[in-house]
Amino acid sequence: EHQTLKALQDAEVPVVRPVVLPHNTGFETLGFAEPYYFCCYKKFGGRMEQDLAPDQLMWLGRTLGRLHNVTEHLTLHHRLPLNTNTYGDQQLKTILDGRYVPEDLRNHLEDVLHRCLDFMEPLMSLDWHAFAVHGDCHLGNVLWDRIGPTLVDFDDMVMAPAVQDVWMLLYGTALEQAEQKKSFLKGYE
Repeated sequence: EHQTLKALQDAEVPVVRPVVLPHNTGFETLGFAEPYYFCCYKKFGGRMEQDLAPDQLMWLGRTLGRLHNVTEHLTLHHRLPLNTNTYGDQQLKTILDGRYVPEDLRNHLEDVLHRCLDFMEPLMSLDWHAFAVHGDCHLGNVLWDRIGPTLVDFDDMVMAPAVQDVWMLLYGTALEQAEQKKSFLKGYE
């Protein structure tokens, strides 16, 4: 995450990156205070926009396109691939092992989720072009100021197709989303 944010900042992609620490762990933005690793961020002023105008969608598309142009060429070894095992089976096991679900719903939930995962498996097994993407790219992780959009919160970065960073940005009816996609993709391409 830290290396990616440095690469993005070096490429002038608007992201919020941890500050360089004078006493670090060997990686300039990661500190250690027994028993915790930590990083610090400068305060960044911005606001979340709930409804984006076509020019903002195009601007956001251009920003995300620039991000993907950088991350597509990074070699990252410590990020999970997005698939039904890493983002399905493992989470379901955690939920069921942790007794988060009332006993009377447990079997039904497990059955429904297994059927969903079985349905998704062939789709997730397609030969997608996967690379490092933001992973949690929704409007709450895009802060706007007078300069434009800035992307924050990269802790869910994952190896996935580019669409993983697009689908959560669209909102409204199917017709509204189709219009949003036109503007977004005009900037992205």
